[in-house]
Amino acid sequence: MLSSRALLVRQLQDFFESQMMGRFTWGRNVELRVAEKMEKVIGYRQLDKEVAVADFGGYSLMISSPDHEPPLGKIMLFSPERGILVDGPIDTTTWDSVAKAIKEKEHDHVA
Repeated sequence: MLSSRALLVRQLQDFFESQMMGRFTWGRNVELRVAEKMEKVIGYRQLDKEVAVADFGGYSLMISSPDHEPPLGKIMLFSPERGILVDGPIDTTTWDSVAKAIKEKEHDHVA
């Protein structure tokens, strides 16, 4: 059985393979952040197994499991320059918003 974190990492990989082709490549210029150990709260699952973060091109993309961010889980795109760019549930609309925000920022740099 796969762990929650493994499933979250797989979703991140799928995003880069499907929506960021030619821009960012998993394993080349996308780095999976090592899970940080969080203190286990009695009665709750260990939180480092509930979150995955990828760093790339000046962004951080975090995905949290539904156990950590009910009811659907959460996706957040963050840039140190601009703060939180996208923040929403794990669904197609949020993934599309993340891709759009990255592509718009890249377009601004080119123009």
